[in-house]
Parts: sequence; C-alpha cells; structure tokens
Amino acid sequence: MRGVLRFHENPFQLVQIVNGEKRIYECPQSQIIRAVCSLKYWLQNNKYEIPIYYKIVMPNTNTFIKKRPKKVQLLFNKEISIFLEQLNSLPHKLNVEEFRLLCNQLKTHIKPYNPFPLCHKYNLQPESLNTGMICPCGALLEYSSRRGQCCSNCKAPKQVILEQTMLDWFQLFKPTITNKECREFLQIEDKFTISRLFKKMNLTSIGSTKSRVNHYDYNQPLFKK
Repeated sequence: MRGVLRFHENPFQLVQIVNGEKRIYECPQSQIIRAVCSLKYWLQNNKYEIPIYYKIVMPNTNTFIKKRPKKVQLLFNKEISIFLEQLNSLPHKLNVEEFRLLCNQLKTHIKPYNPFPLCHKYNLQPESLNTGMICPCGALLEYSSRRGQCCSNCKAPKQVILEQTMLDWFQLFKPTITNKECREFLQIEDKFTISRLFKKMNLTSIGSTKSRVNHYDYNQPLFKK
C-alpha cells in the first residue's frame, strides 16, 4: 500500500490517503488477531504447546505510517530477516518429525471458505429476488435464440449475461439446479436450450432424465473454457 497510512483502534480501521483521496479498509490488526486466536485454539485442541509470533509487514518502504498499530508490531520488508534471526536463537519446540506431523495435520484441516448460498447465510427470501437474465448493468434481457443478442442498455453480449445469471443462482440459492428450476429462473420455456446450457457448465449430474439434478461444487469455474 502506498501513500499515508493510519492504524486506528476502537474500532479497528486502516485509513489510507493517496493523492488527497481517503480510503478506509478493515484493519490488518483485527484480521491477524482473529487468525491467531483460531490457530491457538486449534493447537491447544491438538495438544501442541508452541508459541505464535505474528507481525504486519509493509512491502512498500515509501509508505508513510502516520499512526502506527498498537496491538500488532509493524515491520518493513527488509526487517523480516532480522526478526527471523531473532527467532532462530530461541530453543526448539519441535523436532523435524513433529514439525512434519504438525504441517500434515494443518493441511488436512484446511477447508476453503464457502459463504454460499447467500440466501441461507443472510436469511433472504428467494421469492423476494428478481429472476430472469439480468445484465450486470441492471437491465433485464429477454432471451432469444438469435445470434448477436446483447443488452439494449450497455451492449453486453448475451453469453456474458447468461453466465453471470447462472452464477447468481448458485451463489444466492443452492448448489444444485434442475432443468425446470433453470427454466423458471431464466424465464426460458425451451428445456432443450437449458440442456445445451448445462453441457457448457462444470456440473455433476445425478439421476435419470426426468429427475436429474445438477450439482456445482464451487471449487472450479462454473463454465467450461
């Protein structure tokens, strides 16, 4: 980060001023403190008694820190080696095998964060949300099989709008979709159009033709390249 930085507490905020423009971010201090608390809890539950050292590192040495953080020490990148040398002088807490075991345990417990579906997370009522092919600009596009169809407002191509709308479904409602649900959501009557659409997507199909459910696992792009 460049410009002038101020680290505030109560509440935690990071304020950046660049070319006279003021920007406010979530403070790295609160992020680090949450992460350390979680890691301490995990280590205790897994019978590890080892210390945790944590710092905020600023890679841009031209950044002017007008107000330094009070809860977490701040270092510039060239100070990292000095900090690590200080740690090397401390007594060992784990031998090599114990360290490898710890690393493997951590890897097996790491799970990607998935906030979806958002309706469930934020207690939204699905029926209160608009359906249809909605362009990122907010305009509604009525589906047509003709080539070259685009948004009448911003000229975004139909395929871009279609891909974003389908992503909306999985982010808002649930990780599965049927042909009927997709027709109702996109406001498209032709089931074969939906079947062709599904073939372009990274979905896992379960069940026979009439009861087929398509599942998306969120860990890969929704549409195939």
